[in-house]
Amino acid sequence: MRLSLVSLCLLSLVACGGDDDGNPMLVDAGPGSGGEDAPPAANCTAAATYGSVTPTLQEAYSYTEEGDTSPYAITSFADLNSDPSPDVLLIEYWAGIPPFGDTLSVPTSPIQLAEQSDYATCGACVLIQTDYTQAGGTHDYLATGGTLQLTMLSPTKVAGTLTNATFQHVNIEGFTSTPDPDGCTSSIGSMSFTADVQPAPANLRGKSDQRIKLRNLKLSR
Repeated sequence: MRLSLVSLCLLSLVACGGDDDGNPMLVDAGPGSGGEDAPPAANCTAAATYGSVTPTLQEAYSYTEEGDTSPYAITSFADLNSDPSPDVLLIEYWAGIPPFGDTLSVPTSPIQLAEQSDYATCGACVLIQTDYTQAGGTHDYLATGGTLQLTMLSPTKVAGTLTNATFQHVNIEGFTSTPDPDGCTSSIGSMSFTADVQPAPANLRGKSDQRIKLRNLKLSR
């Protein structure tokens, strides 16, 4: 389980309670044709493709250091399905890290997600988190391709469109992402999103010092 920018109960996305253990699930593939056991097959928690998605529940939060007026990060969430513990699209926007300048605003051109596929250096980090609960997602799938076209990015509103996005199951510790051996992948054909940005509530601000430290680590890379 990665150390997420946020690990929270999104009241409008999931009901509080429950906890997934986040461990990869493997099943026995049975004997191979050569008489030896075949490698275990992965039980991928993300859909192979979500197709064109119209989210029904969306939220966004801003994170601001004390004394500042501009957020150093914004996160937006949108549901990808209607499961009791839904898969969600999480986008993290980090000020000072390309494609963003010191102040978060809409870039002049679409964001190429192939250039944002390393969690250590991405300024626009696009992830699928599967089976979302109060403890966060079960697995993280980081975008490896496609485009993110933002039409609004401000302390009060975020909006944009995701197109032909591809994802790979990764394990994230701190800001280091490594592909999971299960090889699971996913995709989103198209998805438009919009949400009013709210200041992160108290239960999210509790780890703000840790978030600032992690952001500074990103900026130093």
